[in-house]
Amino acid sequence: MARQKLFYISIFLLVCTSKAINPEVEALLRWKSTLIGANTLSSWSIANSMYSWLGITCDSAGYVTKLQLPNKGLNGTLHAFYSAALQNLTVLELYNNDLVGVIPANISLLLNLTILDLSNNNLAGAIPYQLSNLPNIIELYLGSNHLTNSDSAKFRPMSTLEVLQLYDNNLNGTFPQFILNRTSVKMAILDLSGNAFSGSIPENLSDMVPNLERLDLSSNMFSGVILQLLGNLTDLSTMELNSNLLSGSLPLSFSRMNKMNFFEAGSNNLNGNIPLEFFSNWTELFYFNISHNIFSGSIPQEISMWKSLEYLSLSSNRFNGTIPKELGSQLFVVDLSNNYLTGLLQLEFGNLSGLDLLDLSTNQLEGEIPASLWFRSAISPEAEALLRWKSTLIGANLLSSWSISIPTCSWFGVSCDASGHVAGLHLPKSRLHGTLHALYSAALQNLTVLDLFDNDLVGVIPANISLFLTLTILDLSYNNLVGVIPYQLSKLPMIAELDLGNNHLTNPEYTNFLPMSSLKLLFLANNDLSGTFPQFIINCTNTRMRSLDLSGNTFSGPLPDSLSEMVPRLRYLNVSFNGFSGPIPRSLSRLRKLKGLYLNSNNLTGGIPEELGIINGLRVLILYNNSLGGSIPASLGQLQWLERLNVGNNGLISTLPPELGNLTSLEYMLLEGNHLFGSLPPSFARMHQLHYFGIRNNRISGTIPREMFTNWTKLESFDVSNNWLTGSIPPQISKWKELVYLALYGNNFIGPLPLGMGSMSNLQLLSLYRNHITGTIPSDIGNVTTLKFLDISSNHLEGELPAAISLLVNLVVLDLSGNKLTGLIPNLDSRQLPVFKVAENSSFLGESFSALCQLTLLQMLGLSNNQFFGEFPDCLWKLKDLQSLDLSSNAFSGEVPTSTYNNTLLRLLQLSNNKLSGCFPAVVKNFKSLVILDLGNNKISGAIPPWIGERNPLLGILRLRSNMFCGSIPWQLSQLSHLQLLDLAENNFVSTVPESFVNFSLMKQTSMTKPVLTINLQSTIFRYNYNSSMEITWKGRKHTFQGRDAFVTGIDISSNSLSGEIPSELTNLRGIQLLNMSRNYLSGYIPKDIGNIKLLESLDLSWNKLSGHIPPTISNLMFLNTVNLSNNLLSGEIPTGSQLQTLNDPSIYSNNLGLCGPPLSIACTNNSSIATPVDGAKEHNKDLWLYYSVITGVVFGFWVWFGALFFWKIWRVAFFSCVDALHQKLMQKMKST
Repeated sequence: MARQKLFYISIFLLVCTSKAINPEVEALLRWKSTLIGANTLSSWSIANSMYSWLGITCDSAGYVTKLQLPNKGLNGTLHAFYSAALQNLTVLELYNNDLVGVIPANISLLLNLTILDLSNNNLAGAIPYQLSNLPNIIELYLGSNHLTNSDSAKFRPMSTLEVLQLYDNNLNGTFPQFILNRTSVKMAILDLSGNAFSGSIPENLSDMVPNLERLDLSSNMFSGVILQLLGNLTDLSTMELNSNLLSGSLPLSFSRMNKMNFFEAGSNNLNGNIPLEFFSNWTELFYFNISHNIFSGSIPQEISMWKSLEYLSLSSNRFNGTIPKELGSQLFVVDLSNNYLTGLLQLEFGNLSGLDLLDLSTNQLEGEIPASLWFRSAISPEAEALLRWKSTLIGANLLSSWSISIPTCSWFGVSCDASGHVAGLHLPKSRLHGTLHALYSAALQNLTVLDLFDNDLVGVIPANISLFLTLTILDLSYNNLVGVIPYQLSKLPMIAELDLGNNHLTNPEYTNFLPMSSLKLLFLANNDLSGTFPQFIINCTNTRMRSLDLSGNTFSGPLPDSLSEMVPRLRYLNVSFNGFSGPIPRSLSRLRKLKGLYLNSNNLTGGIPEELGIINGLRVLILYNNSLGGSIPASLGQLQWLERLNVGNNGLISTLPPELGNLTSLEYMLLEGNHLFGSLPPSFARMHQLHYFGIRNNRISGTIPREMFTNWTKLESFDVSNNWLTGSIPPQISKWKELVYLALYGNNFIGPLPLGMGSMSNLQLLSLYRNHITGTIPSDIGNVTTLKFLDISSNHLEGELPAAISLLVNLVVLDLSGNKLTGLIPNLDSRQLPVFKVAENSSFLGESFSALCQLTLLQMLGLSNNQFFGEFPDCLWKLKDLQSLDLSSNAFSGEVPTSTYNNTLLRLLQLSNNKLSGCFPAVVKNFKSLVILDLGNNKISGAIPPWIGERNPLLGILRLRSNMFCGSIPWQLSQLSHLQLLDLAENNFVSTVPESFVNFSLMKQTSMTKPVLTINLQSTIFRYNYNSSMEITWKGRKHTFQGRDAFVTGIDISSNSLSGEIPSELTNLRGIQLLNMSRNYLSGYIPKDIGNIKLLESLDLSWNKLSGHIPPTISNLMFLNTVNLSNNLLSGEIPTGSQLQTLNDPSIYSNNLGLCGPPLSIACTNNSSIATPVDGAKEHNKDLWLYYSVITGVVFGFWVWFGALFFWKIWRVAFFSCVDALHQKLMQKMKST
């Protein structure tokens, strides 16, 4: 059986021990494989129990219920996240990462989800309206992304929702209607801040969300007056209305909100006085900010009633009069600046013991400052500046030490110089959320280091950062900063290191960007920069520049030839993952200090310059994924210090230069995916430091030089797969004692497996499939107990499977399919096993069982296309981690055994082309994760059990063809909502075609992932993908479909005894490509809407009793390339159409009554034109009445005539006398002539 396998090696990771894997593990590993640099997920490996994975919580049954990965530096998309296997997920928390792309609509299929938190990422696109279909969702956090409006017309009320946060996105329009369409008594928190919503705050908001506790509408464009009805939100404790366009006064009704503890309405156009009732009713208030409005009047003395008040800002209003004698004893921030306050400061004002910040500037105060305030005013300007910035941050818990009660130089992340001035601000990974707008202060004149790496800073980089004139290191990387890079940064006179990487920054004004002659390090990686190579770098010679990283942007155009002159002492250059084109400048060879050169993943052409070979100190040369072409220069062999060389996927066409053997320091050599030919040079054996060698997917021929096996003593990975190598595998391969990964598949190796391989004690992956290996499997293979992946499929192995295979107790994958192995599956008696083996399988004590059942970690077993015989080994069902079992195309016989073990992981079961008998295997009901079930071409009989729809809900492929199944097709099959291919052909099914087939929801989709069949088994060093294959009748022939994207979607129920009409509802299955109902007893008409099945490629309704006309809509099937309607009772003109015109074989319409028109040679008359099914039925009925009348007349006349002769003797005598007389006359005439 054909297969496709992908082996992937990561040269930066170590090997771990494999553990159990299940569909949930597979789904999570599949998503992890799409992420970039997910270093924090190192525990996500089959080497570890899923229960120990970072961020994973499981329930008592072992299912994943929570995935909590906040602040983990995840970079990638959510496209591959959804899996039906994650049906038990209730909590998904991925906030504060770097996720990009859109939110997939299929997240809504996680029906048990109660908490979804995707906030603080870089997600874009419309919010999927399908999220409103989540039936159990309680908390939905989508804030701080780049999301746009959903399709509000399709957004349903979310009655279960308690928390909805959509802050800091790109939403606009009026207040979201889906919130106002239905009363939601559970909604407690609503945050729409930081968007562009406009219009008035709806007056019925309090009716729709009557129990709201927190409301944040800040930083929008809401306008108009605040309506009194909002006062009905009496449970409200937090209200944020700041930074809008609101006008009018504060409603008196707000005083009824007696739970209020946080109120902010600053930066609006509000006016009037503060209602006195606020002071008596808001007894729990600790934060009050109405700054930047036009409030007037005096500050009420009653403000002292707010005993819990900590933050008070009334700045930038029109308050007048004196400051009240008492403001509250708990205050730590008081801002009354920019008003019209007058009079003296009361002595009691100085008793605010917890005060951190007091601002009374720009008023008309007079008199003396109370002595108790002098002590507080001793706070340094530096501390005040830092506290001001801290006050703008959200949730800066790590900055709790930032207080005037603690010396500034003892604050977290702050370092001072010898004079006590702040010299360094080191706050990497401190979970800071906010902007940099308030950071600059002239007080921080001595700041030399500003390190804010890996936080959640947003907004733009303020230009005034450039006023920190003593700054030498500025690191703002790994944040969410946006906007242009301020050209003013180029004016920093002492800057040595500037790292702005991993943000969303765009191009600066290059014309204003000055040369930065003091710069040693410039990292701008992974931003949104574009255009040609930045001119400011090459406008002036910079002899100090050591490291330059522009990777992960969309720069284009050529690499500048003058780069070596402008930055002559460069040691690290990374311009990978851009769109640079043209040749690699030969002048780069003049960068004699260069140690690392990364040019990969661009559009570079023109070959690898020979001159690169003279950069003597080069240690890393990474050029993969370009279109360089040409040959590998022999001059690269001069790079005696080179440690890593990767020129893969470049279209290189050449032999391997023997000079590369001089790279005696090389540890990694990756040459894969080119057009390299010739043999492996024996000189390569001199690279005695080599750890990883990869040259797969080329045209290398000849044998592997024996010297490599002797000298490469440190080798860990050897991949020469998919080449043209020949010869036998030499026994010297056993000298690679450190080898972990050995991939020789897809070559022309011959001969037996070498005996010495049993001594390779570190080997974990051995893949030899698709070669010409002969002989038997050596018994010493059992000594390689570290093996996890063993694939020797598609060779010419013979003999029996050795019992020693049972010693490979760490095997995850065993694939021996496509050989000539024979005999029974070997059995072992547990009493004859070593003691430690028996202990590991104590449940088998005293039994005789298959050697394969010793492999308790096995997840994939493939023995197909061999010559095994005997009964099915029932102990295989006890392999609890098994995901794929393929025993097809052997000679197994008897019934499929039952089992009491519930394997919740098995996804693929292929037992086709054997001699199995009995009824439908009852054991299948134990496999609730089954995706593919293939029992075709056996001798299984009886009915399909009705429980299949309930017990196997994930089935995507069901193939039961060529058996002896009977009875009717159970309607319960329609419960299989994931079903993609149903093949019941060549059985003995009777009754009608179930109308419930229309419920195959996956077949209705015209755009879908086809199908989820890949079994992905991943450890920390390699990934193994198994793609199943399936043989079906396709376009009139048997065809083997293989691979994830190759499976068709369709229904085949041909060669049964089905009767009745074709259900018209089947035309709603618009995603099917195959429909075969031939060789049954179907009658009636072809459904008139057959043309709705837009993707249909193969249609076979032949050998039935279908009548009437061929529906004209069949001409709408633009992909139809095989059709067979022959041997029916069809009539009328054959429809025409652009695609039908290509189907010009007359046999596809042969043996019908009355069909005419091309491609038949029968011309149509005027009465043969295409009619509706009703007209066709009338015409057909007339024809039938004519036939019946003629037949009746003949029968009646026959019996009238011959009945008379039989019953009346007189008639009979007269008749025969007449006959005799005629005969006599005839004879007389003949004689006379």
